[in-house]
Amino acid sequence: MRKKEKKNKEVIQEKIYNVVIIGAGQTGMTLAKILMKYNSSVLLIDDKDPGIKSSLDVKLFSFLANKNKGVKTDKFLSILKPEMEKMRIESNSHFNKSIFENSSVHFIKGKPKIISDQIISVGEENFNYKKLVFANGSYYKKLDIPGIQDKMYIDPTQISDLDQGLETVAIYGTNWVSLELGQALTKIGIKVYFVDKNVNPFNDFDDEVEATLKKQFKNKLIGWCLESEVINHQFVSDNTIRITMITDSKQHSIEVNKIISTETRVPNTKSVECPFELFVNKNGAFIIDSSFKMKDQQNFYAIGDVNGLHMYPNQGYYHAFLLSQNLVGISSKLDVYNFSFSLNIQPSISFYGMNKNQIEHSQISYNEFIYEFRDDYKTKLNNQIGKIKIFTNNKHEILGAILIGDKLSELISLLIMAKQNKIKFHKLAWLNLPFFSKAEGIRDAALEYYYEFVLDEKKIKTKTKIKKITKKIKKD
Repeated sequence: MRKKEKKNKEVIQEKIYNVVIIGAGQTGMTLAKILMKYNSSVLLIDDKDPGIKSSLDVKLFSFLANKNKGVKTDKFLSILKPEMEKMRIESNSHFNKSIFENSSVHFIKGKPKIISDQIISVGEENFNYKKLVFANGSYYKKLDIPGIQDKMYIDPTQISDLDQGLETVAIYGTNWVSLELGQALTKIGIKVYFVDKNVNPFNDFDDEVEATLKKQFKNKLIGWCLESEVINHQFVSDNTIRITMITDSKQHSIEVNKIISTETRVPNTKSVECPFELFVNKNGAFIIDSSFKMKDQQNFYAIGDVNGLHMYPNQGYYHAFLLSQNLVGISSKLDVYNFSFSLNIQPSISFYGMNKNQIEHSQISYNEFIYEFRDDYKTKLNNQIGKIKIFTNNKHEILGAILIGDKLSELISLLIMAKQNKIKFHKLAWLNLPFFSKAEGIRDAALEYYYEFVLDEKKIKTKTKIKKITKKIKKD
């Protein structure tokens, strides 16, 4: 009798998932993949097929625009949709193969309904769980433009539906999506107008990044309509809209073939039915603490766009890694100063950690170090790496960094590793690296930092003595 009872208990326990993840997109799938390594039983739920959905569109479009520089616009736009679809299918195939061949992760398609803090249902099936994670992302709300047909305006997820022969576009908003998209469109000869109520489209960025962006966006195919209040839309022809605006009390207008809105993206917090209140902030995002735990909930978490902290590319991977540690019992807190962020423009810009304004606001003593990569690196690596700016504290630990150049993932990864492990910046000068690795630039920068800041700290006052020590270091 006891054996039978024990067997029944084991059967019941097998039906309890360690983690239920609502959302099988980039962030949810990444979390499931990490949890596999800890042998956690995971249930993924989504009303769409698992895999990356729309988050790659702008990056893919920018990639294709750069790849097809010089190709006629009509030819480029005709290949856009199949190329994007091919890349998305390949990404999803890789995800599905690496995840669903493992028996500890299951997927069910449908709309979830939370019954209690331990039971969730999809259709007529109920599932027991220990912890639940919202990873259902964000979406673009429909742009409300009275009198304008749907086909005349799109959001960034619909880029692959652009018409052939497009000549002019108005982009509503000047966030990172707008900037990436606008630059990509101008590279294939399309005139772009940026329309925004704000005066400075770069006001969310560090001063150094702002200066670089301003330089890059001085382009005859770019028109700026800043501090502009749109008051009217009117059809001029079947494929042309006149947009009338007021700027500095003066009325003016532009004519475009298409309107693209990047300002209507909101966290997807209303898609799940729940019997109790889930707290959201004024922007509609779930409120979480530094461990991703949702306010007033013991076993509910939220990662990715749905918590609204950082609606930036690739941040979902960082969220997924940190939360996975918490779910398996390894304490890990969200560090909002440790995010890396890249603008997919040419040359690209990556930055992470604290910028100058944040450091000064926090009243932290800091060193500011700027390093221009040498010409021989540009030759050897066949691209212009550009500039690195590093902010360090008095212990020479990295507070933040800005990199301007091309293909910076190796460099930013190395700096993030140094920051997370509190490695002193000048210590990177003695790393062993592969020949002609791009990270050689970091090593040289760290050595220059050593000469400028660390030696000064030792109160070496004469130039002669510094030169002798410098030669000795180089010889060693």
